[in-house]
Amino acid sequence: MSIEDAWRRSTIFRAVMGVIALVVTAGFWAGWLAVEFISHHYNLKKGKTKPYEEGGEKTFNIM
Repeated sequence: MSIEDAWRRSTIFRAVMGVIALVVTAGFWAGWLAVEFISHHYNLKKGKTKPYEEGGEKTFNIM
C-alpha cells in the first residue's frame, strides 16, 4: 500500500465522519427545538403561561 492510497482512504474517512457529525448535530438541535415547541404549546393550552409572557427574564439552568 502506498502513502497516496492511505491518504485517499483517510480523506474519505474524514469526509464520512464529517457528514455523520453534521447529521448528529442537526438532529440534536432539531430535537431540542421540537421539545421546546411542544412544551410551549402544551403550557399555553393548560393556561400555565400566557403568550409572550416568557420574553421577560428567562434563565437557563444547565446544571
